[in-house]
Amino acid sequence: MEEDFFITEYMSCGRDELKCTIKKLYSDFIVNEITPDGTVLDISLPSTTEAIVESREVKNSRTDVNDISIPEAVTQEMVSKIDALFNDEINVVEIPTEGMDKQRRTLIHDWIRNRYSGVLDSQTVAGAIRVLLPDKRTRKRSTWPTDRPDYVHFTLCKENKDTHYALSVISKLLGIKNSSFGICGTKDRRALTTQRVSLYRCEIERLEKLNGKLRGIRLTDFTSSSEPCKLGNLWGNRFKIILRDVHPFNEADLISRIDDFKSNGFINYFGTQRFGSCAFNTAEIGIAILKKQWEVALKAILKPRNARGSIREALNEWNKSGNASVALKKLTGIQAYATIEGQLLSSLSKNKCDYRGALLKLTRNIRSLYVHAYQSLLWNKVVTRRVKNKGFHAISGDLNLRGQIIKDFENEEVALPLISGSVKFPSNEVRDWYAEIMAEDGVTVEIEWTIGAVMRPLIIKPQNVKYKILTYPEARTKLQTDFEGNIDSESIGIGNFHALGLEFSLPSGSYATIALREITRCDMSKLAQMSMAQDGKDFTEFV
Repeated sequence: MEEDFFITEYMSCGRDELKCTIKKLYSDFIVNEITPDGTVLDISLPSTTEAIVESREVKNSRTDVNDISIPEAVTQEMVSKIDALFNDEINVVEIPTEGMDKQRRTLIHDWIRNRYSGVLDSQTVAGAIRVLLPDKRTRKRSTWPTDRPDYVHFTLCKENKDTHYALSVISKLLGIKNSSFGICGTKDRRALTTQRVSLYRCEIERLEKLNGKLRGIRLTDFTSSSEPCKLGNLWGNRFKIILRDVHPFNEADLISRIDDFKSNGFINYFGTQRFGSCAFNTAEIGIAILKKQWEVALKAILKPRNARGSIREALNEWNKSGNASVALKKLTGIQAYATIEGQLLSSLSKNKCDYRGALLKLTRNIRSLYVHAYQSLLWNKVVTRRVKNKGFHAISGDLNLRGQIIKDFENEEVALPLISGSVKFPSNEVRDWYAEIMAEDGVTVEIEWTIGAVMRPLIIKPQNVKYKILTYPEARTKLQTDFEGNIDSESIGIGNFHALGLEFSLPSGSYATIALREITRCDMSKLAQMSMAQDGKDFTEFV
């Protein structure tokens, strides 16, 4: 819940709670990255109707690997061997096809493509279907042209996948390391999102060809550049959000709330998604890393939880037996390599007690997320205390966004620092609050993997706010265009359900869910929304 992360205050008082449902459909939450020059990266749709139909059919056929029927000719032992391809334990698996007609062989090829999201190659050879990973070692290495820029930039469009997962899938298909990618920021998982990505020395044609294999991921708008994408190198994000089941519904009240939102803005808290899923608190892992408690940190990441797909079974196995190799074999398909859990278990299977080494196998961006989570939690704690005790206006000793002492108390906006080795604190009692909280946590400012010297504004005002009040007939009516280009246009404007459609732009680092709570005055965290859905007998929409 939000209060667990010290998200408790509002810009003004006197508003009642406005209950609603967020992210009922993936297309209810669209996040478009805004580049430094102000360009909004729109969702790219399939180029033809046939592509849309094909994508929809494939997607509907593989909502979960556990729901895909295994062909009769494929034994469970063969499935385990195919899964083991991702762990580099074996190089090839052959499925006998003696006496098998073309239709049955095609069924096996389709099963392999769907279960493993197109990552594996399957080839019909004499008496068998051969299954293997594309072998990056046999690919001819060519000299990179001296007159060609080192990086290709592209727009990554994705649905219901976090950024790390999507890039891991792409890297496996290309046979490259995750560290070859550069991004400007991470994006929500349960949403439709766009963002720019850079890749070191890769031909554009190779990336374009991946679109035929990727599911829920689309790569577009390729350009060459001499520089990679770097974290923070964006203006922010454009959000298009549907709040469903709004109640109590009062149009005049909704408009009044939105007017206040545009005029006053919101407290710039770090949102609950900054601190991980419902299963564990990434800030606690960050504290363990800062204290160099590597085993504590790693075991917190791998503790049992109600995770997706085969991850839950793998985590249960590791926590029960402590055998990373056995646990790794529980991971099926792309989860064996495209997840943090799979990468950690793979490292531990080779070096059982090297917890620090396993964490260092993760990309720096991922490692840093845990430390950043602690920085963010500390910031939230200080801000809540500041607002309760001193309000929103500047006081003597406060700092501005440039880290300078505020002199114009009327026009300069207050900013508070994220802790780092080079941090500059306010020259007032707020400085003591930082020291007090850090002492309680056993943390010093001399820490690794931090964001760096960053001043974060206390208040954010959204830009270019638009809204529309919608009626619709069914709970799952599509009110915004989805990943395949579908929208229930004919149903919008009729029915007894009410929704609020919002569009607004926020600068980098600000959270839409935090902005929304200023309008709704209710907890917008995932846990709270799940609880509301459960009360309304619609819990499955949030799992």
